[in-house]
Amino acid sequence: MDHAKIRQWKLLKLAKARERRRLARLHQLRRLAEDMPEIAADDVRIRGPQKFALEAPWHDDLVRFLTELRSAAAAQKRAVLDFRPTTQCVAGGTLLFFSELQRLKVIYPTIRLYCIPSKEDSVNQALQHLRIFELCGFTSHVVPRRPDIVCWKMAQGSEIDGDKVGGLIDRFSLSPDVGSHFFRGASEAMINAVEHAYVEDREDGLPPPSQSNWWMFCRETEESFFVAVCDLGIGIPRSLPKKYADEYISGAMAALSGGYYRTDSRMIQAAMELARTRTERDGRGIGLFDLKRIIDEVEGGTLHLFSNRGVVTYRNGGFTRKNFRRSIKGTVVVWTIPLKAK
Repeated sequence: MDHAKIRQWKLLKLAKARERRRLARLHQLRRLAEDMPEIAADDVRIRGPQKFALEAPWHDDLVRFLTELRSAAAAQKRAVLDFRPTTQCVAGGTLLFFSELQRLKVIYPTIRLYCIPSKEDSVNQALQHLRIFELCGFTSHVVPRRPDIVCWKMAQGSEIDGDKVGGLIDRFSLSPDVGSHFFRGASEAMINAVEHAYVEDREDGLPPPSQSNWWMFCRETEESFFVAVCDLGIGIPRSLPKKYADEYISGAMAALSGGYYRTDSRMIQAAMELARTRTERDGRGIGLFDLKRIIDEVEGGTLHLFSNRGVVTYRNGGFTRKNFRRSIKGTVVVWTIPLKAK
C-alpha cells in the first residue's frame, strides 16, 4: 500500500470539504444580503433579543423588545426588527412575540415592519415557518427544513373552541391519556383567556382589542413535547381580585410560604391554591388547578405559568416562584414533558 498516495488523497478530501463549506457560507451571506431591507433615517431599529425566551436571564430582554415594538407602532414609525443578535427561538417566548405581532397587525393594519434576518439559520427557519416574516411584510428566501422547526403547529381564536385545541393536539402521536390531559389543561387556559383576561384595559398604551384572543403553539423536539397557550390580557395578578374577595386571597396567601405580602408570582400561586380549595369544597374548579394535572401524571414534566411580572414553576410535586423587573402584560402557560412520555 502506498502510504504517500493515501495521505495525499486524504488531504485532497479535506481541502474539498473546506471549499464546500466556504462556498456554502458565501451562498448564505448572499441570500442574507438579498433579504436585507433598505433602512431610512427615520426608521426605528429594534434590536432582537438574544433568545425568544421567557425564562431568566432572557426574560427582560424579550419584554424590552416587545415594548419597543409597541411604542414604534403607536408612534406610526416604521420598525426595522433586527434579528441579528437572536440565536434561538424558545416555545413560550416565541409564542408571546407571535401573539403581540398579530395583535399589532389588527390594531394598526397599515403598520410598517421590516426585518434584518438572524445570523443563525435555525432562527430564520423558525421565523419563516411560523409566518413571522410574512406578518412583517418581509420576503425571505429561507426554506424551513429542520425537523425540530417544521414540527411547530399553531392555533388561535377569540372564542372557546375545544375543536381547535383538540385538533391541534391530535396532530401529534401522544398517548390517549397524555393527549386528554393536555387537552383539558390547554382548554382551561383558553377559557381563562376568553372569560377573565380582557375584563379591563391592558395598560400598554394601545387601543383595547375588540376580541378576547388566545394563541396556542405545540412543538415536538427530539427530547421533549411542548404546549404553550398565551393571552394578552390583564394577567392573573390583576384578574384574581376581581374573582375573589380580599379575605379569600389573604387566606390563600397565608397558606404559602413567606407571609401575606403580594407579588405577581405569589398571586399566581394563590390563584392555583384557591382553585384547589374550591375543587375540594364543591367539586368545581376554575381552571388553574387543572394546569398541573399533566405534570402530576408524567414523570419529568414541567409547568411554567408566566403572568405579568411573575412565574410559578411546578415540577416533581413542588412549586417555585420568581419575579421579574418587566411585565409581559399577559399570561403564557407552557407545559414540557419528556419525549418518552409519548
